[in-house]
Amino acid sequence: MIEAAGDPDLDAVAALADWLSARPEAAIDAPLFVRLDRGGKPMEASVSRSTTRLRDEGVTLIVKEAVASIGLDPGTFLSASLRAGNAQGRR
Repeated sequence: MIEAAGDPDLDAVAALADWLSARPEAAIDAPLFVRLDRGGKPMEASVSRSTTRLRDEGVTLIVKEAVASIGLDPGTFLSASLRAGNAQGRR
């Protein structure tokens, strides 16, 4: 279970709540993570879920940009680094 963090910048529970509130039109069975349009707003499934679902490559780019922004080598990180087993093993 993920618990709320004391630091709002590190609070995954609050971040998820914010993300869900940004997507009030999303169907209950819609993908949780979707691509963003050019304005930075979530793209909801109007044609098919496969066109809006965030793909592996998109997650990898996000991870690499975040890692680079804190001064680490993005070449040593992949989106697979976020999987539950890897994240839990880093505690």
